[in-house]
Amino acid sequence: MTQATEESGRSEPTETADEPPPQDQVPADRFASLSPQEQRLLTMVADGLTDKEIGERLSMPERAVAKYVEDMVGKLGLQTRTQAILFAINRAFQGTDPSRPPLFNEED
Repeated sequence: MTQATEESGRSEPTETADEPPPQDQVPADRFASLSPQEQRLLTMVADGLTDKEIGERLSMPERAVAKYVEDMVGKLGLQTRTQAILFAINRAFQGTDPSRPPLFNEED
């Protein structure tokens, strides 16, 4: 802490724009917080597709896909693409609740 903040008793904010939101700001059903397009994107990421492959399927530039994936990962309260894949796999295994929409489509 700097001398000015020590004297005022205030601390500088520690959160940066690149950090995901704190866990208490992430909804309980994080999947439901995603838009339909983000849910589809998560499915493609979980299927192991690269940004380039996703971009080809969605007719989007690879860089745009990378940004959408980054935003989706943050919206889920996660930090990495790997965590998003594990989240999707765990959700698929827990998907026995008929009121929840399936993560993976049977026809894919």
